[in-house]
Amino acid sequence: MESKEPKYAEVQCVEALEVEDGIPANAASSPDGESGLASSIPTATEVDDYENEPKYGCITVTWEKGEVQSSEYRDKGFAIAFVTHLVALMGLALAFGRVAWMDANESSSDNEEKSQAYHSQEGANATFDTSDPAPKDFWYAVMIIALVASPVLSFLSLTVMSRNPIMLIKASLWFSIVLNIVAAVLLFATAQPYGGIIFTIFIVCLIWYARRVQNRIPYAAANLTTGITILKTNLGIVFVAVGSMVVLLGYFFLWISAFLGVLSLDVMHEITSSAYDDSEEQSVLSLLGGFVGFLFLLSLYWTHQVVKNVLRSTVSGVVGTFWFDPTEASSFCSSAVGHSFIRSTTYSLGSICFGSLIVALLHMLHKSLHRAQRTGGILRCIVHCILAYIEALVQYFNKWAYIYVGTFG
Repeated sequence: MESKEPKYAEVQCVEALEVEDGIPANAASSPDGESGLASSIPTATEVDDYENEPKYGCITVTWEKGEVQSSEYRDKGFAIAFVTHLVALMGLALAFGRVAWMDANESSSDNEEKSQAYHSQEGANATFDTSDPAPKDFWYAVMIIALVASPVLSFLSLTVMSRNPIMLIKASLWFSIVLNIVAAVLLFATAQPYGGIIFTIFIVCLIWYARRVQNRIPYAAANLTTGITILKTNLGIVFVAVGSMVVLLGYFFLWISAFLGVLSLDVMHEITSSAYDDSEEQSVLSLLGGFVGFLFLLSLYWTHQVVKNVLRSTVSGVVGTFWFDPTEASSFCSSAVGHSFIRSTTYSLGSICFGSLIVALLHMLHKSLHRAQRTGGILRCIVHCILAYIEALVQYFNKWAYIYVGTFG
């Protein structure tokens, strides 16, 4: 029988770790030189003597070693399918997008001319608002203010949360109770007792919950402080987040171009009689057009989920590295940020695409049933409810799966 690597490996005597706000400033490495990602939280015992020599302040550290993950591409088929669909979308946008945007501009110009003609005919007797829309400079100013204010407000909120975590958690708990009390009082005052009773039940449950979790607030505050510390130490994560937004904007432009161009083709439509007048004809999507539209919507949901989960996996990798080996995740653009992002977009991309595809399909089915529920019966309503719970469960477990993927590869 093959011998396996022992689960525990004792590390040589190391100096006591400097601790600041409950977070170690340094971390001991394993004797074989492996990174902290291959280990878990160490257990330290203070000793007065090591190798028969008195060394005060010395500790022995025992690491509980996990399995080293091999560097290989996982779920490669789903990663290949995702990249192939992006290439196909780009090709469709280049082939049909220009014509679609030209048609859209012509249609917009025609509508503007009709609107101006209508305004001139109505004259002073018009009862509608003829005020000009806001100029482009106004919207540019709004965008610039948002770009400047967003990072400033984000930094201020992180600073406030890191300095008063316990107070903020308590305030959030009791603020929800106060809101429910206000809603209950308003409902009772407006002679709506049933709504007031429901909100009163909510108030009782929230008060019971707040009292039950009082002893867990310090632990939650410590986690919040640690998370904020990691984010401030590795601000390079912000560039990954902003880059994700830029990628989504670029993808959405390509998606719109391809979507308008492909669905404007004649083969995607068929001529049928009007539902109100048999003598009139109307153009509707054909069976092929409906199927192609479904694929476009699936692409939209899938890509959004993949980009979001790549970011989540990257952040998880940085947090895991900081927890096990803070020295590798202790600068603005630390190696942990780069390595985690590369791992999420290469070796782990297939797993992320697989989980994102499942969520995208369930989300589309959920939305389709929600629209059809207005004309359906009780059975369709039950199916819609069950599917909503399944989607919520899949998203919950997928979230932790991406965290594991980001931490351990």
